[in-house]
Amino acid sequence: MPNNKSFAERSFRKHYLGTLRKHLTRLSKSQKNGICQEIEQLSSKLAEENDAIVVDRASRTHLYMTTLVLASYRVILPYIKDSESLINMLEDVFIGFGQRWIKLYIRFILWFSRDPFLTMIKATKKMTENNYGKTFKFEYSGDGINHSVITTKKCFYYDFFVANDIPELTRVFCNWDKNWFEEIKPDKHGFKFERPTTLGYGGSECPSIFTRVNNRD
Repeated sequence: MPNNKSFAERSFRKHYLGTLRKHLTRLSKSQKNGICQEIEQLSSKLAEENDAIVVDRASRTHLYMTTLVLASYRVILPYIKDSESLINMLEDVFIGFGQRWIKLYIRFILWFSRDPFLTMIKATKKMTENNYGKTFKFEYSGDGINHSVITTKKCFYYDFFVANDIPELTRVFCNWDKNWFEEIKPDKHGFKFERPTTLGYGGSECPSIFTRVNNRD
């Protein structure tokens, strides 16, 4: 992988490894240093091995994040010896990246919107179209007035972890979305959000469902 990482990638690395250290409470400082160094080395190796799946700038960033998570899993598992506990820990580490700003952004756009439902649909579509690139595929359905569904049919994260024999790690990325959808309050904003399943939790697709609490004619 090229050394000229983007600002987002450098920010992610700094936050991720810093937060990871805080979660390794039972290990010594030297052990944490060794683990983080090994994770970075393995991540670079995994990026080289999986470079063929990079097709655009977005997928380069996706690969940078997924290789760090996969490398963390492989390096730390011998210390924790419990796959489920380790995945839960990695979820906690990952979800904090950008958490403050995304929550503030969602609160802001919903607070100042005349129609929070339509504003949220527009913002979500813009994010899916601009940020995820060619390695994701989304389908849109619903009437767009009272009910809208954005369904992820293809996901880089899921494809990467399946190819590397640990599909359950996908849920680390699924759960990051809590940062924005937990800010939706039906009583306050007039619509609700549901995502009954994801690829990371064994579903065949990931439907994001937005529904008005009180329908408009």
